Amino acid sequence: MKKLLLLIVILFSVSYSFAQEEQLSEKEKARREKNIQAGNPFARFGYKAKVATLSKGKYLEFHDLDSIVKIGSFSYHVKRKVVTGFTKYDTVYPESTLRPEIVSRWLSPDPLSEEFPSWSPYNFTLNNPIRFVDPDGREPIKPYVGTAAVFISLLNNSPSKVGTYKGVSAKKYLLKLGNTKWNWKQMRPLPTQTGYFNMKKGRYIYTKKGGWLDMTHFMFYAGKAYKYKNDGHKNPIGEAVQDGYKQEASDAFSAKHSAYSYEDLPTDKFGAEFAVNHFDPNSDKTFGEQLNNYLTNVLEATSPENAPNFNDLPLTDSNKVPSRTNNTTSPLYIEGDKGKSGFKNIIPKNTGKFKPWENKL
Repeated sequence: MKKLLLLIVILFSVSYSFAQEEQLSEKEKARREKNIQAGNPFARFGYKAKVATLSKGKYLEFHDLDSIVKIGSFSYHVKRKVVTGFTKYDTVYPESTLRPEIVSRWLSPDPLSEEFPSWSPYNFTLNNPIRFVDPDGREPIKPYVGTAAVFISLLNNSPSKVGTYKGVSAKKYLLKLGNTKWNWKQMRPLPTQTGYFNMKKGRYIYTKKGGWLDMTHFMFYAGKAYKYKNDGHKNPIGEAVQDGYKQEASDAFSAKHSAYSYEDLPTDKFGAEFAVNHFDPNSDKTFGEQLNNYLTNVLEATSPENAPNFNDLPLTDSNKVPSRTNNTTSPLYIEGDKGKSGFKNIIPKNTGKFKPWENKL
């Protein structure tokens, strides 16, 4: 008996719903149809598609027809015809601002993904953008060498024209260069601001006094040292170089192919030295001009072809250990270099007491 009563109630409800739908006015039917067709992706082609909705058009179930739209950095109310807001981006280094409309967009699959079956076709630079670059979606390659002039031009023509900064803007930029963010995969902090230089010609330059310089390292440790100086530390250069030693020690576990590469630690020291002793935020010269003066007049930057090992430089990066290692801040491949690794075994085992940065600075 209960089942029969339940069936009668259901039939009555359904019939009542149909009867109610039939009693809709023409105006209400038009309104509901408009709500349904709001989700029709073919409306602009004049095609009236059947769109399923939960309320059959009684309610508008598509909410991408907002009255407030974003035009550039402004929010605009299309019905009231007024500006309702303004989004302020980081003007010193706008590349650091995440923009959801452009972030994580891939225009095509990796053309060489089949050659790397152990890696996801959606990875970038084998998940290691600090060491590798991938300018065209193909195999990661080592950045090209260049001259100091090429690197300064890179700064001046970057999206933010950072090489042209003066005064407070140059100071803020330099302070940001040492920023890091914790990377859970590598279990260590990684730079956030210097990745831009990884894929550019001019990352590696040669100098007579400083040997080879990795300008990604240079800029990062310049930022670290300047931050220490700005915070009132007594030995900002030494602390920045100490951070460099920590990075190389972590590379020995996370990136053995780059640990203690011959140019790393000397570059760290020279970058810190530039920031602490040569950069002047009150100068009328631009950041790029001050850096060029240091590279050219102090370190005597020259053509990379003048480096004694230029012809032996690898054309591509590899997962092998560096051709030469250097555990000190003394530059290699300069006059007086006898061709041996830089004091590779100078650190006593298991003591943890040796601090080369104290004697080298």
